[in-house]
Amino acid sequence: MKGRTVLLLLLLLTGYCPAIEVLLEEDFSGDLEDRWIQFGDPSPIICDSFGDTPPSFDSNGDSMWDSGIASRAGFALEGTLVLECDLFVPSNERGSWITGEIQLARLTGAALDPCGIETDVRVSMCYSYSGEADWGCPHLQGHLQLCCGSNPDDWEYLSMPHTNGYLDQWHRFRIEIHEDRTSSFFIDDSLIHASAIRLPADVDSLTLILSGRSGTYSRVFHDNVVLMRQY
Repeated sequence: MKGRTVLLLLLLLTGYCPAIEVLLEEDFSGDLEDRWIQFGDPSPIICDSFGDTPPSFDSNGDSMWDSGIASRAGFALEGTLVLECDLFVPSNERGSWITGEIQLARLTGAALDPCGIETDVRVSMCYSYSGEADWGCPHLQGHLQLCCGSNPDDWEYLSMPHTNGYLDQWHRFRIEIHEDRTSSFFIDDSLIHASAIRLPADVDSLTLILSGRSGTYSRVFHDNVVLMRQY
């Protein structure tokens, strides 16, 4: 839990000591069924041989659709919600269509189906790698995508291609949804983007979702998930 430890130390050093409530912690050593709903085809899997530290979560999504897990519980949008997750996205120049994503979202209707998940409000970080097999994108690049807002009425999308510095090693991704309903995005405690978009006032809770595509050429892994609330 390196990112969480660093955050707490910085708060103590600056003299700011908010109340912190841990809402969910997951290291994937237990049964997914206890706290998660699985979606997608093929289904997600647990990797016992790799992680930060092992085991870790492999979304196992194919090249067409994401697979993943959604928390069985929803989490009230109160205080500042902080989602942290270690993410490993490898590079393999022969392949493509691999992604890892973390998000807090409001599910809609028949939200869970074999092809993925449906949301109308979300705050998300998605990191992918495009190799030679991806004819639609420049080859050999990491691609970071940040989203927040209400789709399609009020939506902010930031695309950051050629962000190769996060490939092939573990990095700590973090989303913060503040009391004023704006959002901030961090990697390894460095601020990547602060959004001015505010989530709609009628959103009272959000679901935690881990998803992505992880296939034949390379595997993508999530690990050490923490969701907490700061007051």
